[in-house]
Amino acid sequence: MKPTVTALDDNRGIRIFDPIENAYFEVETATPVAPDVAACDHFRFPVETAVEFATTALRIPELTSVFLHDDGELTATFDPSDGRLQTDGPRTLEVNIAPTKLYLRVNQPVTIHRDGDVVRLDFDGETVVRVGVRSLHDRPAGTITTTPNPEGAMRAVSLLGSALKTTSPERSFPTLRGHPPLVEVGDEFDVPNGIEPPDTGVRIEVPPEYEYVYPVSSLAYYLGAKVVAGDRPRLVTDTGFTYDLDGAEGFEQTVGRVLRQTFLLDCVTRTEGYYQVDLHERRRVESRLTWISPRSTTGRSPTASKRIWACRSRRSRTQSPTGR
Repeated sequence: MKPTVTALDDNRGIRIFDPIENAYFEVETATPVAPDVAACDHFRFPVETAVEFATTALRIPELTSVFLHDDGELTATFDPSDGRLQTDGPRTLEVNIAPTKLYLRVNQPVTIHRDGDVVRLDFDGETVVRVGVRSLHDRPAGTITTTPNPEGAMRAVSLLGSALKTTSPERSFPTLRGHPPLVEVGDEFDVPNGIEPPDTGVRIEVPPEYEYVYPVSSLAYYLGAKVVAGDRPRLVTDTGFTYDLDGAEGFEQTVGRVLRQTFLLDCVTRTEGYYQVDLHERRRVESRLTWISPRSTTGRSPTASKRIWACRSRRSRTQSPTGR
């Protein structure tokens, strides 16, 4: 279930509808528009639906902040109380009031200013505007019906990752993890349309017993992993990585520790992603991973993200997830 973007009845604007949240938002245009489907990869940030059209101006029907990004870096913020903001060149504009995550991609100069009770975006002539939308997904997209046996439970848990908006380290942001689908027991296994697992190449092998399936549900959700039957609990990837989930401290404790460490390392690694921020935990992690080159005095190492992931893989093969 993805958001839709359609033209208003008079074609002077667009209507954004999120079927998961049952919410809509309208953006007015200065000229009639006919939105065409666009590629989602025009946007650096994850979006589920994208369209494009040409117009000379947009009107956001509420007073709202607008964040300007250049190649993912936050370069400026428009506040309605500040008057106006002018910028040139390609920019991604993040509108902060919509019931969805709303991004606008423009390649021409834009002037943002308050116009009464609305925010107006004026372009330097007719401009192609790309609109990207992502559901906030704060409620379940549907209900999976599973059979009353461990095998059915494994199939259902394998679908929880369908709510992830990305499988990159940015999944540690709450807005990039949607609410997982509900699960109920019935006579037959049934999955609503639109609930599809991500293709991560990660699987969790456990004995087909409830006492093994239930404890891995949160880890399977976060990793977008498939849960399958196996002789012993372990985490396996298509690239050949394996990790024993039945550690010395016990199965459930090991699973919880793996989830916590994965989340921590995602938070650390994402400092090289969409938002490059200084993070205390990153400095703590870097100080313990001696094969990572120290951050230079002029900024981050351009390959720090890759190195952090590499060291996580190497350490996990030989030590516990906490390195102890």
